[in-house]
Parts: sequence; structure tokens; C-alpha cells
Amino acid sequence: MKEFILDVIHLHNEITATGMYMGLYFLMLVFFAFFFNRTVFAESSATEGEKFSKVKFTLNYRRDIVYPALIPLFLGYIFLPQLLKHKGFGSDELPRVFWALMISAVTASGLSILVSELKNVRERLIAILAVCVILALCGEFKLNDHVFPKAENLYKLPQSLLTLSDDVLSEAAAREKTEVSKRKRAAGEGEVLLLVPYETAHVFRQYSTKLNLLYGEDATFARISQTSSELRALCADMARSTPDLNFVKEVAKKYGVDYIVFDSVYHRFGDISLNFDGYQENPDFAGDRAPTEAGIEAAKDVTMRNRKGDKFWDLSDFDMEYAGTYGQYILYKFIY
Repeated sequence: MKEFILDVIHLHNEITATGMYMGLYFLMLVFFAFFFNRTVFAESSATEGEKFSKVKFTLNYRRDIVYPALIPLFLGYIFLPQLLKHKGFGSDELPRVFWALMISAVTASGLSILVSELKNVRERLIAILAVCVILALCGEFKLNDHVFPKAENLYKLPQSLLTLSDDVLSEAAAREKTEVSKRKRAAGEGEVLLLVPYETAHVFRQYSTKLNLLYGEDATFARISQTSSELRALCADMARSTPDLNFVKEVAKKYGVDYIVFDSVYHRFGDISLNFDGYQENPDFAGDRAPTEAGIEAAKDVTMRNRKGDKFWDLSDFDMEYAGTYGQYILYKFIY
């Protein structure tokens, strides 16, 4: 039971930062579970000239609160994940199907009852202030440098990715002058097709319509119009610390991808990290970075090379040629 609670808190932590709200939720459920029956007096309405009468009624907290509160827990972490597995979704999507409204309702009700049990107004005021502090510490302060970083350019996008985009477009323009590509592009009409980690996709979409992406919003969870299960699986695999390079190569060749972008912050092959400058990972990432066995097996023989000071993974066995380093991002060109 302890491991189950810790697993649920971990999953919830991926989408709500500290995970302590989930801890308060479980604490309030325990509190309600031990208030088996509670007698409550309420004033009933009365006509003019009559006295108000007190009506006694009984609340069964286990029946009225605890059991209903456990229903979304069962749906969110047991039933729906098993159902979604058949549609190609991974464990990184589990927190997104949890109904957060129940957490707020149960926590607020429990804390309110705890405060109301105190004897006098002074104690209640102190308890309310303490509750406010606890709730504030359980969350994450969003007015930070990650959410509101200093703009590097007029686009207010990472300059390293814009430089990467410019270089890719320049090479594509030079190539189009000498040859006409007859490949069918999966993402529509454009000059170049990119395979990128999903968290960087918005940069390329905003910057230029000539940059086509193999997948976008259509590869993420619960979209009305979704791409193929193959591309959804590839999108999830690119979020892992070691994507399955054989799978990446197979899909990229099938769709005629020109370039692929890796993130040195969390990507590593052959257990080699290239994050020499100490770039920090996005603290708001909600997902699973754990590599698959297939990914580890495919990349076990990857080595690091050095070219004029640039250190990169040698991925030539997977039809990928190093094309440059742009901050934390490493660009490879597919050579078929």
C-alpha cells in the first residue's frame, strides 16, 4: 500500500511540481475515514412567529466522501491507463487523466473541518494562517526565470534553435537550386522535414512555415485528430533519455526526414552525456525519461567523436551525420 501511494504521488508530481497537494489529499482521506459517523445540527426554516428548530442528521464520511474520492483515483491510475495502452500511450501520460478537482474539494473540506473543531476564534485564525502557508509551500512559484525568461531576440524564442533553423533552411535552399526533391513529405509542402523533441516543436512552428515537422500536436495525448500510432510512439520515444535509434532510423527513412535534433540535457547514447555546459532541464516536464531496453541495446556501442572542438555522438551506423551543435541542441542530417 505504501509503494502504491508513493507511485501515485510520483505520477501526480510530474504534473503538479512538488506533489505535496497529493500528500494533503491522502491525509484528508485518512482524516475522513476515521470520522465514521458525525452528527450535525442544522437550523431548519420556520414561518414568521415560530422558533427555528434544530434538525439532527448524520454524515458517514467513509460512505459520503472517502469512497467517492477513491473512484477517480482508480479510474485515473488503474482503469484508464490500461485502456489507453491499447492506443499507444505510455506511462508519461497517466497524470493527465487524473481528475484534479477531487483533490481540491477533499483537501478544502478536510482542512475546513479541522479548523472548525478548534475551540476559539484566535486558534481558528492561527490555523487558517497556517493552512495558507502550507498550501503555498505545497505549490511551485511560477513567476520564475523558466516561465518568463529574458527574451534573446524579437521572436522571444531560444536563439540556438533559430540559428539551427536558419542553417537548415540555407542548406535546403542551396540544395533546391541544384536538384528537385521528389520525396513525398509527411508534414505537407515545404523545404525541409525535421524530427525534433516535442517540447521544442513550437519554436519551429512559430519561426518558419518552411520548416515541416514529422509530428506535432497530433502526436500528443487526447487530441481530437491524431496521427498514426507509429508517430505517437516515436514522439514518446524522443522524450526518453535514450531513444531507440533503430526505430528512429526506420521511421525517418519511411517518411523521408531530412534532419533530427537531440537535446544534450537529457539525451545520451552509449551512456555518454554531451551536456558539458551544464544546461538545466525543464522543471515543468511531465513525462518519463526512462529508456527502454531496446533503446539501451541499440545505443550501447555508440562512441563520442571530436571534430574541431565539437564533441558529438557517432551515429553513422544509423544513417545520421553530425551537422552541428547549437547550445544544448545537437543536429544530425540523415544520409540514405
